[in-house]
Amino acid sequence: MIVDGSSLRSGIEKEHDLCVVGSGVAGMLLVTELAQTYKDICIVESGAWKPDEDTQLLYALNSVGYPIRKHYQSRIRYFGGSCNIWAGRAMIYNEIDLMSRQWLDSPSWPLDFAELDRYYAFAARYLNLPSYEKLKAENWESKLSDFEMSLFRTGNFKANVSLFAKTPARFGYGTKYYKALRSSPGVTLYINSNVVNLHLNEALSRVARVDVACLNGVRYAIKPKKV
Repeated sequence: MIVDGSSLRSGIEKEHDLCVVGSGVAGMLLVTELAQTYKDICIVESGAWKPDEDTQLLYALNSVGYPIRKHYQSRIRYFGGSCNIWAGRAMIYNEIDLMSRQWLDSPSWPLDFAELDRYYAFAARYLNLPSYEKLKAENWESKLSDFEMSLFRTGNFKANVSLFAKTPARFGYGTKYYKALRSSPGVTLYINSNVVNLHLNEALSRVARVDVACLNGVRYAIKPKKV
């Protein structure tokens, strides 16, 4: 079912078993997988079916440092998310990318490389990427020149591989994911709906309410069992 949040009555509260925020790659794949377990899922999406200037302005920011080129968009807000403009380029993290950097006085990733690594092959299939084996740097060593090999042997450099998908997966309007969502009795998509706050329960153990705001002034809430 598809609901335009801006048409709802302000103050209304909706109840669902599971709430997923955003209909981009992560959101749609979560719903695809979890629909096998949850029978009442909602997705809250900021935009609708195509780019909208007012909605996109919610991403407006002041950038300090190297100037961003005019009209550059790295993230967009409508159904399917930034995958709608994704060129299909992908690479995998190195172990060092997830390591703690205590000198930066900032938290490290809440998972280690081994935990992330076991999902890469799965993700590559979902996204129509080159196989995970092709994305692993060690499988390209035979292609390196003697000079390149000498750099990596010192241990000061670590190779990484970036490849493009020939036909990158899409999750937006008209795709198989949209059609499956539209016909699913267990999934509700709220469009034109911006999540603006998450309220925890008294025990601070889970999200008890999701506040949603629409650009036309409508405000409503979702009370899910899980977010």
